[in-house]
Amino acid sequence: MDKGIMDRKLAEEALRQAHDELEALVEERTLRLRKSEERFHDFVEIGSDWLWEMDADFRYSYFSSSYESHSGISTESAVGRTRAELYADVLPRLSADEVKQWEKFNQLTKARETFRDCETKWVGSNGEIQHFSTSGKPIFDTDGKFIGYRGVGTNITRSKLAGEERELLINELKIKNAELERFAYTISHELKSPLVTIAGFSGILLDDIDAGDSKKLTGHVQRITSAVDSMSVLLNELLELARIGHITMPSEAVALGDLVHEVVNSINLQAVELDITIEIVSDFPVVFGDRERLREALLNMIDNAVKFRDNQFKPHVKIGSRKLATGIVYYVQDNGKGIDPAYHERVFGLFERLDSKTKGSGIGLARVHRILEEHGGRVWVESKGVGKGSTFCFTIPQYEDH
Repeated sequence: MDKGIMDRKLAEEALRQAHDELEALVEERTLRLRKSEERFHDFVEIGSDWLWEMDADFRYSYFSSSYESHSGISTESAVGRTRAELYADVLPRLSADEVKQWEKFNQLTKARETFRDCETKWVGSNGEIQHFSTSGKPIFDTDGKFIGYRGVGTNITRSKLAGEERELLINELKIKNAELERFAYTISHELKSPLVTIAGFSGILLDDIDAGDSKKLTGHVQRITSAVDSMSVLLNELLELARIGHITMPSEAVALGDLVHEVVNSINLQAVELDITIEIVSDFPVVFGDRERLREALLNMIDNAVKFRDNQFKPHVKIGSRKLATGIVYYVQDNGKGIDPAYHERVFGLFERLDSKTKGSGIGLARVHRILEEHGGRVWVESKGVGKGSTFCFTIPQYEDH
């Protein structure tokens, strides 16, 4: 066979073999690419995060399907819009910190820089606030021309709310620790006085016994007994205050009007003796709470009004309610001594006695504050000053019959 023909046949065979190998390689790589695309598609579809792309004009050109389940907006309607257009309803609701995050995103994208974890708020289709975080990187073509952004979005609502709750708990713990320190200091101070009295008069008592002077013994014993009684009252009040944090009875529907009449009737004899008029001027709804604790709060507020009466006027206590846009406010009003506005917050503090001549432990209003706080309500005082009476106002959740 001619050598030229032989060489041509060998070349053709080598070419066919190379072609077959090339086809096999292309088929293999096509298969691998298809599997890679399928794998990527599966990851995108089952992932809780969503992928997105923007074009050079910062308009969204792509969203993976997960975006719709988080935002409630179809990917078709989201594509073609800018971020500002997409979040138009949300922008007016952003806080100062959230505005900073929004501006950070804008600054970084304008500078064609990669960004991470830019947060923003979103209002879902159910009206609930959600929090999204997005990260992205700029895309450039082979000539280095900017053609858009590509990134990922994450719904961080749960972690955001958990973080906020953690911050609230930490702040609450700091407040409780500060209260505990004040509590310990105040108890130490309040208990010191009767202890000093007991120790002092015990020493005098021993001296009198040694000297055989029995005339003064009775008086000294009475002073010691009085100090012991004061300490006993103080300790009992503190124990009651400590128990308030542990509701003794399950919460129930409480007819507040019946409870108010019950409390007023329980002190009616004292009111008659002191020539005090107690007037109930409103109907009261049914509330939800521990009946005995609420009775204690009412009794302390009414007793406080009776205690701080002004002898220049005929004492008058009015118990009622008023409706506001935010709900019902209940009140115990008196025409007594009044409270300087500078002391409106202090009166609910532990052992706060604005009048040292008035009997009492200084714990009553602190107990009222704690009781209403435990019930999800609050209490405050309104008074224009000394000699102008006081109104103790409080709120408590109404009973909802489900």
